[in-house]
Amino acid sequence: MPTLAAALVVLVAATGVGLFLLYGNKDDEGGGGTPPVAGTSSASGSPSAAAVGVDVCSMLPKDEADRLVPDATVDKRSRDNDYTVNFGCNWTNRRISFGEFWRSREIDVKVDQHKPDGVKTGRAMAQNSYEADYSSGKYRETAKPTLDEDEKEYISPVKDIPNVGDSAFAQYTWRRSGKMLWYAYGTAYARVGDMTIEVKYQAGQQRKDAQILTNESAQAVTEENAIREVSGLVVHFAKGVAEWQRKHPDVLAQAEPSATPTAPPSRSPSSTPTPSPTVLASFPADCGAVSGTAVKLVPDATTRARGNRIGDDDRTECRWLNLDLPDGEGRKKVRSALITVHRFTNRAGGPWTSRPPRSSTRRTGAGPRAAPSPRSAASPGAS
Repeated sequence: MPTLAAALVVLVAATGVGLFLLYGNKDDEGGGGTPPVAGTSSASGSPSAAAVGVDVCSMLPKDEADRLVPDATVDKRSRDNDYTVNFGCNWTNRRISFGEFWRSREIDVKVDQHKPDGVKTGRAMAQNSYEADYSSGKYRETAKPTLDEDEKEYISPVKDIPNVGDSAFAQYTWRRSGKMLWYAYGTAYARVGDMTIEVKYQAGQQRKDAQILTNESAQAVTEENAIREVSGLVVHFAKGVAEWQRKHPDVLAQAEPSATPTAPPSRSPSSTPTPSPTVLASFPADCGAVSGTAVKLVPDATTRARGNRIGDDDRTECRWLNLDLPDGEGRKKVRSALITVHRFTNRAGGPWTSRPPRSSTRRTGAGPRAAPSPRSAASPGAS
């Protein structure tokens, strides 16, 4: 009970009797004192101090954002929770044309300011949160989760990042599952005073002629590139957070209403409208080539074809529709299939043709080639 005991002091003056009751908490060593006061790195929590938010989006230099996520849509967010005030920013572009590839890039940043909890300062709460993230990362690098037969996963060792905030580390995650799910990304964590930072960078690419709804030919950012990029990104945000704390010492930040995501500026002149598709008089050969499969899904269909050209991309849109399929007494079913064929030029300026299917019979040498490891399964071009 030493921390709950109260100190009582009675002072008697010569000209009369005066009674003063001084209450204070005792520490573990038995000394008395007043409740701890948050330092400059912990939020005071006073209403008058809660007057400004943390603009995470402004902490990343524009040239760095353009390099990693060109023509990004930027989404700013903030929220006040019971134990933290959360701020974040997201840069996304999931369809970047690069030669014969479609590329996907994303940066997501979360900055949490931790509120004091009882005798614990915001700084102490932030340290507890960071240590939990670090322990989780160390566990994941050696854990052996149970995976299905078509699942693969790789978690890199934790890499400490020196001279960033009070402490920082990075880690890489790579995963494949079936024919649909594939991704890889790097994550960096840091603590600066009473704030924790989480930075995630994800990148990948897939050939434009890849089958729909499959991860065939999909590639993702390598471990080396992911760790390098998040280790550099977290430096910007750690410096930005430290500068905010210097300008607003002992302040609990205030959440702001989420801003509407800002779309990237168009590279083409704004005066050029996107052309509308034109209905074609006859069903083109591209549509007829896949009609056998479509009519199995949509029997007795009414067909329609439309053509359009956007930049160097010639598009043919094929549709099969049946609004009147019987489905029991008094019920009808609706079925529709829509396939769009894209024709474009390759990087050399010639018409694009599909590659021949890969086959082990095309190789010479002794025995089949070993499956690539997760670390080398991505092209440097996907960085």
